[in-house]
Amino acid sequence: METPATFSALIGAPVLLLVAEPWDFISTYGRGRLQGQISNIRDFGPAGGQELSISLPSLTIGGHRIDSLRAIPLRMVESDIVRRLLDRRPAAVRLLGLEGSGVRLAAAIRRLGPGRPAAQA
Repeated sequence: METPATFSALIGAPVLLLVAEPWDFISTYGRGRLQGQISNIRDFGPAGGQELSISLPSLTIGGHRIDSLRAIPLRMVESDIVRRLLDRRPAAVRLLGLEGSGVRLAAAIRRLGPGRPAAQA
């Protein structure tokens, strides 16, 4: 299990989300692409996986205005999303909108750069 210090290394890190489902997803970043920043990380322990909050430039998905998404593991074999991103490896995730929005996307997440400096964590 990762520590809060490990988590803080990713807070603020820019990420690329490569959306695979729906296949016809388009944003201002191009077909199947979104960019955002990790704004929060929750760890549910070894059996529960992790959840990332991703802040995005405001966009509309399925008629809902979205400025953040939750990323959870697509498969439990990749439940340690934080470790994969720290190692600069992509992870398969399910992206969920806020409660009631009905937004659900399948994607790969990849870290593009460092999080905020440790002094700001």
